[in-house]
Amino acid sequence: MTQVAAAQLRSEQAGAESVRTVQEGMSLLGQAQRAHEAGEIAVRRLEPANLRAFPLLSKHAPERYLQEFRQLRSRLQRVRVLREAHGQKTRSILVTSPQPGEGKSFVALNLALMIAVAPEARILLADLNVRRPTFQSRFKLPKGPGLEEIIAGAAWRQASWWMPDTQLYITTLSDSPRDLMDPLHYDKLAARVEALSADFDWIIFDGPALLEGPDAEIASVLADATLLVVRRGETSFAEMDECTHRIAPGRLAGVVYNSAR
Repeated sequence: MTQVAAAQLRSEQAGAESVRTVQEGMSLLGQAQRAHEAGEIAVRRLEPANLRAFPLLSKHAPERYLQEFRQLRSRLQRVRVLREAHGQKTRSILVTSPQPGEGKSFVALNLALMIAVAPEARILLADLNVRRPTFQSRFKLPKGPGLEEIIAGAAWRQASWWMPDTQLYITTLSDSPRDLMDPLHYDKLAARVEALSADFDWIIFDGPALLEGPDAEIASVLADATLLVVRRGETSFAEMDECTHRIAPGRLAGVVYNSAR
């Protein structure tokens, strides 16, 4: 069990899990000096400063965030059980929204973090927003190999960043990866996502907005399931209806109502 997971478990046993508990567990990351997965290809590690990209780790994060994302994690687990009972594999999740600015990245990052505090869960959090890639700037990471290189055949450990004391890995996109979602490349994309699914318990894609272009529709076919994030006061019912028609049939796992301001 990781130090972060142990911190969470202790608080759950006491009935008092809080945002601060998760943050205190994450503060141990800077102390982690042990070698990572001895004998495997070395991975680049995230430093504490990089982790400020996670909204849940902000000192200003409301306590309700933790409860809401714990509920989302639990519901997603139930969706997986139900889908897999019907023969539908559910390892890769696309997080999307009708339009930019409705909170899909907020949901993708916090959801990945909450899954990561569970013991023995290996997660890949991937920037798949080919129109507006943000992970490199959000996490303040230098340019380097990322999702494009993984799709091209590079080992994922060589093209991802590791969060110490967890099994969470993050991979970025370059500044102009538009052709990554070209339908002509679909078979190669699908094969690589399938191969990655064998190495991870969860793959969470922060994808493009559905109504911006066809990229998110292609991504919804690549991923096993899709979470649609809608925002209070911004997303219309007409947009929601249009999105449900654009998501690949049988792939909509749920709708996340984002009321964060």
